[in-house]
Amino acid sequence: MDTSLLINEFRSSQSSINEGSTLDILVFDDDKLKRLDSYQRHENFSGPALYTRSTGGDKIIFLLYGSESDRYRWAEINSYSSLSKIYCNLEDENRESAVMTGHCRCAAGGSRIPLLLTPLSGIVNIRSLRCDFSGTEYSGSEMTQVKAYLTNVNAVSGIVPEKNQGPVRLINAGMLNPYDVRCFSDTSLISQYVADRLGRSAVRLEKGFMCYPDQNAGKTRTRLVIEGKINGMTYYWPLTAGGEMGIERNMTYNYNILIRRKGTTDPDTPVEPKDIDIELNIKTWTEKENYQVRF
Repeated sequence: MDTSLLINEFRSSQSSINEGSTLDILVFDDDKLKRLDSYQRHENFSGPALYTRSTGGDKIIFLLYGSESDRYRWAEINSYSSLSKIYCNLEDENRESAVMTGHCRCAAGGSRIPLLLTPLSGIVNIRSLRCDFSGTEYSGSEMTQVKAYLTNVNAVSGIVPEKNQGPVRLINAGMLNPYDVRCFSDTSLISQYVADRLGRSAVRLEKGFMCYPDQNAGKTRTRLVIEGKINGMTYYWPLTAGGEMGIERNMTYNYNILIRRKGTTDPDTPVEPKDIDIELNIKTWTEKENYQVRF
C-alpha cells in the first residue's frame, strides 16, 4: 500500500536553492537488500514544498540536488549500494547551485524528519593577498601579472562520498593546464586572474575556487598556487590546500597571504615558510534557511 513521507526540516548549507536546478529523490527499503522503492525528479526545484509517495515500512531517503545527469542514468540504480556507480565531474559544477546530497532513515508516514543537503565540494577563498619585500635586495618591487589557481585537483566525486573509493582524475596535474581549464563551464572555479600589479595593498578575490575532496590525501594533495612576475621573472608560490586532512566536502578554507620573498621556479614545489606568511581559517559552509518538504 502506498503511503506518504513527510520531511519538514529541509536545510541547505549551500548559498541558495536556485530555481532551475534538478532535485532527484530516491527512496529505498531500509532492510538487508535496500532495494529501490521509488524515484522522482523535479526539473526546476526551488522549494519550499514537494510531494512523492512510497510503499510502507522503514525507508532510506536519498536526495541529489543540482546534478546535470540525465534522468535515464538512474535506470541502473536498483539498490542503495548501487548509488556508488554515480559520479559527478567538477567541470560541470555551478557555484550558484553546487551539487549537494543528503540522506536519512525514517518510517514511511512519519513526521519531523530532518534532512540536510551538503555540497560534494569544498571552497578555497583568498580573502587577502599582498606582497612586501622589505629587507631584500629587491625591496620596493611589486608583483605583476598575478594569477591564482588550483593544481593537483581531483575532478571526480561519487555522490556517496563516505563510500568514495572510485577513480581519481587529476586536473592541472603539477601545473596550470590551459586545456583542463577550458573544459570548465565556469573557468573561475579553478583559475582566476588577480591583478596587473600587486604590492603592499591587499587584494581579495571576490569568488572562491571549488574542488572535490582529496581522495589520495598523503600522496598528491590539492595546491593553491600564486603566480606572478618580479622584475620580469616568473615565480610560483604553491601552498598545500586544506587542513591536515586535505580538502573535505562542505568546508571553506579562507586564506590571508603575505608574500615576502621570491617564490620557486616550479609550480609543484611547495614554497618555504620563510618566504610567505599564511593565515588559514577553516569552517563549514553556512547553513541557510529551512525549507519545508513533504514526501
